[in-house]
Amino acid sequence: MITFICPSIRPKYWNYIQKSIHHNKIKYEILFIGPKKNLGYRQTDNCKFIKSYVKPSQCFQIGVVNSKYNLICLIADDIKFSKKNILQQIHKNKKLIKNKKLLSLKLKSYGVKTWQPVKEFNYMHLPVAPIIEKKLFFQLGGIDKGFLATFYDLDLYLRILSKGYNVKYLNIIIEERERNLIEPSLYNRNSSIDKKYFKKLWFSKGKFNLKRAQKVKKFKDKNLTNITQPPYGKWKNNGVLINSLKYNFFYFIFDKILKLEFNFIYNIYLKNKHLIIVKFLASKFKN
Repeated sequence: MITFICPSIRPKYWNYIQKSIHHNKIKYEILFIGPKKNLGYRQTDNCKFIKSYVKPSQCFQIGVVNSKYNLICLIADDIKFSKKNILQQIHKNKKLIKNKKLLSLKLKSYGVKTWQPVKEFNYMHLPVAPIIEKKLFFQLGGIDKGFLATFYDLDLYLRILSKGYNVKYLNIIIEERERNLIEPSLYNRNSSIDKKYFKKLWFSKGKFNLKRAQKVKKFKDKNLTNITQPPYGKWKNNGVLINSLKYNFFYFIFDKILKLEFNFIYNIYLKNKHLIIVKFLASKFKN
């Protein structure tokens, strides 16, 4: 029935994700795409690992190309599920997709409910990990390769909404995990670049417009798993030796110290960002 696609750098959570999704009677598969595998993870017929050193946006495209079911869903590796057997909810509501309903999960990020209307997007409801027909994905051009690691999913979802789809939230809440001291943050590292490109596509004179300004820059299928397609970001080098060194415990620690990137500070901010003093300090740092 459905393929869950998970670009991933945290394989320690794979077993948890598999157990949370598993259902004996409903067909599914989970594809983990990323640079490293958890040695304790056992690959099964419906849960597979695709090794690749390419950028995260390209990993999602790889997952769709290699998926076997007609429905797809992008998930992150750092989420927790509020309940098991989420497949029952999806299976129960999948007929609504034919009526242009974009079935969406609900995300709780550090206690904040993200399924509320968003002012920046003209009070639209934005989906999180929606269920998408694979044929629609390819009709819309797939993932735009102009993105590195963030905003590429929202860009895709807005293209779907621009075709007349409406968001239908399922009774499935997922919650973002707190990052430990050495876990990388794709958003912290790449959002400034990706957001600039995103704004160019969907904003005019500072205002959101549900009409994309440019055509999609499509990925080429040739060497999709092996070679990062431009723009590269930090993913330009796809050599096995260099990447084997980059994606290890000690490199992450050194990289964090070098860039003065400490997750506990970010975690404190996320938990208290609603406070006036925190908002004030955050605005000063941005300036």
